[in-house]
Amino acid sequence: MRGRIRTDATAQIIGEGLVGGKTIENLTKGEDTAAAQATLTGANITPVSATLFLDVDALLLGLDPQGRFFSHDKLEGVAVLDGGRQIVISNDSDFGVSGVTNQSPPWLLQAKISPATGLQDDGEYLVIDTSRLPAATSTATVTIHVSG
Repeated sequence: MRGRIRTDATAQIIGEGLVGGKTIENLTKGEDTAAAQATLTGANITPVSATLFLDVDALLLGLDPQGRFFSHDKLEGVAVLDGGRQIVISNDSDFGVSGVTNQSPPWLLQAKISPATGLQDDGEYLVIDTSRLPAATSTATVTIHVSG
């Protein structure tokens, strides 16, 4: 999750989303963030602001510094449930395929392997209960006596 976005600001976009006859994308084309912000402000457009809500990467690395827990390279789906108490994220596994291994048919598919686990990537989802953050881990030693 990147963050919360404020959407209470209003923008003066006339007609079909054009500013001075240009789309916002064309109005700011080629500009860096600071220049684009100045251009939009000059056109009386207030860009939304964002603040960090949940750093998923830090959360996952806090649970496993080697990155093996939910070890996917990109997220695809995000859902917010229970009034924001639960966040469900799903990965984009690319169907477990990273590409082809040859240049001509018949195509041989190459498995998409997680560098953290050494296993083929597959579809997975993770439910984060925000009421239980920050996440905590613990270690316990259990002694088992087997008699036979």
